[in-house]
Amino acid sequence: MESPRPYRRLRKASDLRSAHSSERVSMSQKAVDDEDMISRLPDDILIMILSKMDARAAMVTTILSKRWHSLPQLHTCYDLDVNDILPRRYHRQKRLYGEAKAGYEAEKCEDRLTDICAIRERHKQWMGRIMSLRASLEHYKRCAMRRYVKLVNAFLLVPKSARKCRSIQKLRLQTFGSSSRYWIDRWIIAAITKWKVEDLSLAAVDHGVFNFKHLNGRQKVRLNSLSLSNWIAVGIHKSPVFRRLTKLSLSNLSCMGETGSILRHCIQIKDLRLTACCITVDQPVFQIDAPRSKIKNLQVEDCNFVKLYLFSLPCLETLVCRGQPTKIHYGNVPQLKHLSLNYLQPETIIKDNLTSSNKVYPLKKLFKRIPPLENLVLQFKGTQMWVEQTPIPSWFRHLNRLFVANVPVEWDIFWILFLLDAAPVLEMLHVHIGSPGKEDTGEVCKGIDAEHLQYSNLKELTVIGFHGARTQIGLVRQIMKLSPELMHVHLLDGNVKEDERGLGNLEIIQYRSEWHECERAEIVDELTDGICSGALVVLE
Repeated sequence: MESPRPYRRLRKASDLRSAHSSERVSMSQKAVDDEDMISRLPDDILIMILSKMDARAAMVTTILSKRWHSLPQLHTCYDLDVNDILPRRYHRQKRLYGEAKAGYEAEKCEDRLTDICAIRERHKQWMGRIMSLRASLEHYKRCAMRRYVKLVNAFLLVPKSARKCRSIQKLRLQTFGSSSRYWIDRWIIAAITKWKVEDLSLAAVDHGVFNFKHLNGRQKVRLNSLSLSNWIAVGIHKSPVFRRLTKLSLSNLSCMGETGSILRHCIQIKDLRLTACCITVDQPVFQIDAPRSKIKNLQVEDCNFVKLYLFSLPCLETLVCRGQPTKIHYGNVPQLKHLSLNYLQPETIIKDNLTSSNKVYPLKKLFKRIPPLENLVLQFKGTQMWVEQTPIPSWFRHLNRLFVANVPVEWDIFWILFLLDAAPVLEMLHVHIGSPGKEDTGEVCKGIDAEHLQYSNLKELTVIGFHGARTQIGLVRQIMKLSPELMHVHLLDGNVKEDERGLGNLEIIQYRSEWHECERAEIVDELTDGICSGALVVLE
C-alpha cells in the first residue's frame, strides 16, 4: 500500500515577505556587479587608457562593449596570430607528435622486419599513438579557431561609424587556413576594401586559399604591400587591384607556376622576396623574364633552386641570395650594382664528407658572367672549406666595396686574396673572421704569387674579430705590402649583423677589447716590420 504523499507546509506571510526582500537585495547586488563601470568613464580617460596599451590589448577592447568602437585608436599596426590563442598544451602535444613520427621512422629503418605480420603489428601500435595525438591537436585547433573568429569579427566586421575612428595601415592575419574559410574571405575583403589596409600579410599554419577575383571592381584600394605565407593566391595576376602593388613577399610555396605571370602583369612591384619556395622536379630551375618589370630589390632565401636565370630585369639594383649555393645566370640586368651571397655548406659536400671525400665548390661558378658590380657581400659558411682556392678572372672590374663576413674558423682565410686579385679598382675591404684557427703560421696560402698581386686602389682595410692570431696578422701584412695607396687599417674585436632593411648590407657590432700597451705596440710593429706603407693602423 502506498504511503500518503506528504503535504507541503504553507509558509507564513512573514516568511514570504522576508524571502521577497532577500531576492530583491540579491538582484540589486547582481545588477551592481554586472554593470560596466569602465564604459561610464569620459572619452578622454578611455583614450588615455588605450594609449597605455599595446596594439593587441587595444584590439581586444573592441569586444568588451560597443562604446569602445567609437573611440579613436592610436595604433595603426595590428598582428592577429592564432598561435597566441593556442594553449601551452597544444605546443607540448605538437612536440610529442613530431617525436612520435620521428621515432616510428627511425625504428622502421633500424629493424627492417621481413615478416608482414610483425610489420603490420608495429604499424598499428605506432599509428594508434600518432592518431590519438593528431586528434588532440585538431581539437585544440578547432577551439582556438572559434575564439579567433569571434575576436577578428569584432575587430574587422564593425559598422562604418567605428571604422571612421580607427585606421589600419599594416595588418597581419595568421590562421588555420583549412577551416573557417568563409570568415577568412570576409576578413580579407573587409581589410582591403573597407579598412583601406596598405600593408597586408596573410599566413596559414597549414595552408590557405583565396580567390583574389573577389576584389575585382573594388575602388579606392590603397594596398601596396602584400605578403603570402603558405597561401595559394588564385587569380592574383588577373586582378586589377594588385597591379599597383610595389612590394610582394611569397613564402612556403610549392607551386611557382603563377609567379612568372604575376611579375609580368604586376609591373609596379619594386621589392620581391621568395622564401622557402620549392619546385618539385629533379633539377629545380627558376626563371624570371619580365622586361616591363620595375623590380629593384630581389631576395631569394632558403629555396631549392639549383639555378636561377635572370633573363630580363632591367631595373634590378640589389640581389640577395641565402641558403644553398645557387648558380645565377645573368641576362639583361644593366642596373645591378649590389650583390649579397649568404651560402651554407652544400648538402652534397656534407654527405661526401662522411665518406672522407674532399670535394670543393668552384668559386668561379658563382661569378660567371657577372655584371659590373659596385658592392659585393659574401658569407660562406660550413665546417669544411668547400670553396676552391684557385684564381678567378678579373670579373669585378668596377667593384668598389667588398665585405667578406662570417669566415669559419676551420677555413684558410687567405682565399680572400683571390677576390682582391679579381677587383683591380677596389677601394674598401671589410673582413669578418672568427676565432684563431688551428693552424697559426701566418703564411700565404699555396698558389698565390705575391709579385703579381697589386691592389693599387685599396685605401681602407677593416678586420672585424681581430685577436692577434698569426693567420690574421699574416693576412693584414700581405694586404698592406701589396697596397701602396692604403691609408687606414682598422683592427677591432666584434661581430656583424644584417641591417633592418634586410637587403644584404651588414652592420658592425664592436666589442670592447682591453689591449695592453705592450701588446698593442708589439702587434703594430709586427704588422709594419719591413713594409713601406703610410697607412694608419688602429687597434681597438
